[in-house]
Amino acid sequence: MMKTLMAATVSLACLAPAALAADPNRQVETVRFNATDLHNPNAVAEIRAELRDAADRLCQQRALRGLDRVRAERMCTELILEEADFRLDQRIAEVSTQGPRMAFTLVRPQ
Repeated sequence: MMKTLMAATVSLACLAPAALAADPNRQVETVRFNATDLHNPNAVAEIRAELRDAADRLCQQRALRGLDRVRAERMCTELILEEADFRLDQRIAEVSTQGPRMAFTLVRPQ
């Protein structure tokens, strides 16, 4: 079940749709990058930082307060990032066979 949820949490798209307008109920966040960036460790670190920022935006819990909010947001972000890191590592390994543009589309878990 956890693997299914994680697989549904993050989908990788080569040409993902444009990011949605700012919306607290947003379900999808896209981070775009060039495949050529995957050869540069500094660029990969920047991509990971952008993924974390996108996951943080997706996981904002406006209905909760205090420690409940912190726990829910942290769990959501960790779930998204676990799958995103796995997918990014796959893309780094496959970079020589991919086109120049890539994107991650993050999906908020339900």
